Amino acid sequence: MKNIFEYVCLSASIALLASCNDFLDVQPKGQLEQDKMFQDLTGFEDAMFGIYGKMATGDLYGENLSWGLVDEIGQQFGYDNSQELAYHFNRYDYKYQQARSAIDKIWSSQYQAISYVNNVLEHADRATFAPTEIQLMKGECYGLRTFLHFDIARLFCNDYTRSNAATEGLPYATTFDLKNKARHTLFETYRLILRDLDTADSLLVNDNDISFDGDYQRDYKKGRVMLFNKYAVKATKARVYYAMGNNVEAVRYAREVIAAVDAAKVATKDLFIQEMMRERMREFPGMGQTFYALKHYYRSFTDFRNVDTYQPSSEIFNLPWPDREVEYGDK
Repeated sequence: MKNIFEYVCLSASIALLASCNDFLDVQPKGQLEQDKMFQDLTGFEDAMFGIYGKMATGDLYGENLSWGLVDEIGQQFGYDNSQELAYHFNRYDYKYQQARSAIDKIWSSQYQAISYVNNVLEHADRATFAPTEIQLMKGECYGLRTFLHFDIARLFCNDYTRSNAATEGLPYATTFDLKNKARHTLFETYRLILRDLDTADSLLVNDNDISFDGDYQRDYKKGRVMLFNKYAVKATKARVYYAMGNNVEAVRYAREVIAAVDAAKVATKDLFIQEMMRERMREFPGMGQTFYALKHYYRSFTDFRNVDTYQPSSEIFNLPWPDREVEYGDK
């Protein structure tokens, strides 16, 4: 699944050449004629690339949710200079104004991306053309909606394994509107996550070829390696079940991804080396996952300098919710 988000920026840049910016800038404000946007397959593709483009921004997976903020609070790197934002994240000073602003931006941007996903889904249900491509996009959208909610839950809610039926979860957004969404319990949040993953799995049942020949292009069916494909859904299922403490199911889905060698072939040895080096250039120590491991295992840990020791607590592991929620969600 890592490759998918390694290539998000590239996929987004291709689409941006074909009016993705219009979608990102105008669509959330309701200034774009919906029927015109989704009257053909190109409009749907632009909307999908708009989702990936939003996810690739620095507020989300272009930085803060991959190698930035989450690796700083995961103690993968940091600074001793109090003028650096990382200094405050390393010390879990979430009340620091700039830190709080970055955290609030993650929340709002993640739900904004979810709203884009829901917009595509609502129009996909009414589409009467290109059934194969539309089915792929619907499968992607259900998978993306899960992926985005799951990461919000991991950051802003309690760990599932230390929760009970009354533990509060998230607003789970399934419609494209600005109405506040009801807040679910954490157990119900994960039930909805698994429901969407199962739907994505069924829609992407024939999404078997994610091989890569080095040809970055707009062909949606051929560029599956760069998108949230069938195996990204299974990898996300493995993560979700692992977060829930269900290691049997986590291993089962992880093995399905590992076994998919034929589907993920690279055309030539030289191309494999080229892509491997491209990945390594983008790789950082924690890849955004260390903080979640610290939270899941809930043990004392040291800072990036191996000097200060922190005791696990909800104040450290549950990021603060925005004080005001007007557009997305309802606490």
